[in-house]
Amino acid sequence: MDKVGFVKSIDENAAIIEIVRNGACGDKCSSCKGGCETTSMEVRVKNDLNVSVGQLVKLHSDTKKLMKIVMLVYIMPLAAMIIGIFLGLKGAEYFGYDDTKELIATGVSIFSLFLSYLILGFADKKIKKSKEMELTISEVIR
Repeated sequence: MDKVGFVKSIDENAAIIEIVRNGACGDKCSSCKGGCETTSMEVRVKNDLNVSVGQLVKLHSDTKKLMKIVMLVYIMPLAAMIIGIFLGLKGAEYFGYDDTKELIATGVSIFSLFLSYLILGFADKKIKKSKEMELTISEVIR
């Protein structure tokens, strides 16, 4: 994944780069009547190319690794809820709670969703420490 950013400041051996986030409606902003705001995000990137303030740079990250993480973040909570519903229904039937099995399944699914978010939180910390998903400056545009 490549993004273009504007170097706002230099801090020690890192550059603070502002990236303009694309809107969900695409790149036809001049003809769009939606009035959406463009938002920006600042990232801290290792300054390997000795960029200076005011330059436009191209940032790069590994797309395959990024897509794996995105799939994990979106699919894991959904799968946890579905598995929680199934286990809640079957567990309630097994223990003889046929009258309240839907309520039990709801509770188990919410608990499994909470558990999946805890797991994702620990995975996020591990990924940040490994610096596996760091952005790098691939080239200076101008």
